[in-house]
Amino acid sequence: MTSGNNRVLSGLISEARFVVGVISLSHFINHIYLMLLPPIFSLLVVEYGVGLTGVGFAVSVLSFFGVLFQLPFGYLSDNYGRTLTLAIGFSLSAVGIFLFAFAPSYEWLLISQAVLGTGIA
Repeated sequence: MTSGNNRVLSGLISEARFVVGVISLSHFINHIYLMLLPPIFSLLVVEYGVGLTGVGFAVSVLSFFGVLFQLPFGYLSDNYGRTLTLAIGFSLSAVGIFLFAFAPSYEWLLISQAVLGTGIA
């Protein structure tokens, strides 16, 4: 191999490591969020005046929107770039968590879970 080919290969490996690292970080953050949610279920029941079924439904909304937007984000990633897709995902996740933190009502809680689920997709 020539020196130029080695530099190109080295650059591709560095870029791949970066992308895998960012995606792993995103996945880690999503799992941390999902692990921190169950311990506060009882607080959510009291805060929003819904039963555990209502809180479970909110988690289902998150999962539904995550599944719903997997294919569109895959298309976006393949055709317009992974950087754009990651930026949209991180942004929507941040907005969803912010909305969740300050949700004044159960309806806002559901909206926050929909936004977060879209970002997680």
